[in-house]
Amino acid sequence: MKIAYFGYDFFYDCLKTVLSEGHDVVKVFTFDTDNQYNFNTFLKNICEQKAIPVQTSPVTPADIESLMANGVDLFLSCAYPYKIPVPDDPRFKGVNTHPSLLPKVRGVWPLPVILLKERESAGLTLHKLSAQWDQGDILLQQAIPLSDEDDLESYSAKCMMRAPNMVRALLADFDRIWSEARPQSGEKTYYTYPTDADKTFDFGTSVDDIARVGKAFGRFESLAILDGKRYWIKDFSVWHEPHNIPCGHIVLKANREWCVAAKDGFVCLKDFYEDPTLL
Repeated sequence: MKIAYFGYDFFYDCLKTVLSEGHDVVKVFTFDTDNQYNFNTFLKNICEQKAIPVQTSPVTPADIESLMANGVDLFLSCAYPYKIPVPDDPRFKGVNTHPSLLPKVRGVWPLPVILLKERESAGLTLHKLSAQWDQGDILLQQAIPLSDEDDLESYSAKCMMRAPNMVRALLADFDRIWSEARPQSGEKTYYTYPTDADKTFDFGTSVDDIARVGKAFGRFESLAILDGKRYWIKDFSVWHEPHNIPCGHIVLKANREWCVAAKDGFVCLKDFYEDPTLL
């Protein structure tokens, strides 16, 4: 198949799989990453090695029409942040990889939401691209088990480990799977991009609740408000311990750690920095 690929390093192994299966990737669409939280280094390297054109500006309807005119069979999106325009043309075949069990947890960044609110929706869905975000017919789905220890990085890794095999299965029997796609059914949920409030520790709650927030955002950082200042949290730990200290009180300021009282224990901030933004 002639394929136009959309994504970045998050699902880089999907691009490797497409190439290893002998398909012709005619163009790759990505975006300018910060190379701190998001990367496209691997993707750009393989494109350079294979002489595949790369576009970092958002895909346009004209791009889609040009690629279709050049015989592209499939538009495959594996973690692409821009809306791919879907033409009203029966020749168009587009597939998106979404890290939830659709129609639950539609939206641009479902991973933290799943860890915070909808753990039963953890999984991967390959679905047809549609005019509306995340609403196309389902092609393949696979649930992903979560444990209490899972955080943003481990859930991301579970998605990354499974996606290439799902893409391989799709391409191996594409016509049948495409023709047997089923409409999304059941309860539908949609979430916008998380706000700072979603990321903020509430020291008036259990340390388990605080840990859940921190795990949901992982190295993308959570927030703490202490003594009227904002602090971005990269690493922390918690423990249960009865006490009579006011919640949110900093009980220890060591050289590298601060400990803060919560409802039923303490939060140890191990890697954090002050946000210069005024409250």
